[in-house]
Amino acid sequence: MSRIHAFAVCLLAPLLGLAVSPIASASMIGLPAFELTLSDSGFSTDTLIGSDLGLSATGEGMYTSTGTYTSVSGDNEYSWDLLIDPDPTIGGTFGITNLLGTAKVYNLAFTLPVGTAFSQAMVNGHFSGSVMDNDASGSAALDDITWSGLIDGITVMNSGPAGIGCHTAGCSTAQPITYLGPMTYLPGVSSNIATNISFTLSAGDRVTFRTYFDVSPIPEPGTLALFAGLAVSWQTARKKGLIRSVD
Repeated sequence: MSRIHAFAVCLLAPLLGLAVSPIASASMIGLPAFELTLSDSGFSTDTLIGSDLGLSATGEGMYTSTGTYTSVSGDNEYSWDLLIDPDPTIGGTFGITNLLGTAKVYNLAFTLPVGTAFSQAMVNGHFSGSVMDNDASGSAALDDITWSGLIDGITVMNSGPAGIGCHTAGCSTAQPITYLGPMTYLPGVSSNIATNISFTLSAGDRVTFRTYFDVSPIPEPGTLALFAGLAVSWQTARKKGLIRSVD
């Protein structure tokens, strides 16, 4: 149940003579089917989903996703610290160490089913990457960086290609944050949102990305009027003593 649904239930409760506990409502929510697919130059493709990603509820309708993972091929190390909101938002940091002796092309896909479909959306995103000479070889390169935000499989914003690098042992460098949006997307969202990142990382080195993609509902005039009417009903029911408090 999304925050929008929870809000509507709370407003409808007095009309139905019900008392709703926020804790009880939250307990109906299972872990979202958040999915991360990692592929690199054809060497391996790994898909992590749900509990594989260390999902944990924050108690505010959102989830943290933290963890580390070594690819099936054994030549990539991944780490992440993300904040997931089914309303929906995907944001946080993600790191990869290329343990192979050659540069590789990577593709990352973060996919999040939405808690509630809606027909009008406000979309925001931002993105940045940094690279470190993890093996102290004297250089590090992060090339052909592209970032895309998708709604129901359709790209609605993107950045790149771009590249950064450094040329001393143990060096590191970062690209400026690229801000995208806000923009209105009238088809809204019905199924999922996703963030795709692709890039080429030099041998033995590490990249860290900061990514954020948020799709927020824009209430339609009729919906605003409905909520306003429900709010009045809520207040009226409280005054008449039809709602009891839930500790």
